[in-house]
Amino acid sequence: MRRGRWAVRAQALWLCGGLLVAGCAAGTRGSGARSPAANGAPAGVAAASAASAGPDVQWLSAQGEDVRSLGAYAVPGKVTLFDFYADWCDPCRELDRYVGELLARRPDLALRKLNIVSWDTPLARRYIGDGQALPYVVVFGKDRRRVGTLTGFDAEALTRLLERAGK
Repeated sequence: MRRGRWAVRAQALWLCGGLLVAGCAAGTRGSGARSPAANGAPAGVAAASAASAGPDVQWLSAQGEDVRSLGAYAVPGKVTLFDFYADWCDPCRELDRYVGELLARRPDLALRKLNIVSWDTPLARRYIGDGQALPYVVVFGKDRRRVGTLTGFDAEALTRLLERAGK
């Protein structure tokens, strides 16, 4: 198996509860999430992540595969943030760090990661289309209704959107 940048980054992300957080303890998702391998994380991560509970993080698309309905993955009773990213996207890494901090403080937050890989994948064509940029975030409220979207990394705007979703 080829260990490219995705595999190395995914393993580092998974072992840190899903995000690049300095000094984080090994952790994974909350209840109801599928196995790490099924979520696009490397197979070797499954054993390490199964042993502990942590932030509610789930990979829905690792290689740009289409996801027909985001609402089906929104978590009842939690604000759900859908993060459309690509490995080559620097602002996406900034968002990772910021959301990692939020996940550590907010047990009512769930994160769903979607790697578009390139602009030509089915996932990118369905959700991002022409004229968008990365990161692209879609937020659902605790009632599983879509609250809003955000393009690019703006910590203040994201915080306001998440506050609105948590009401």
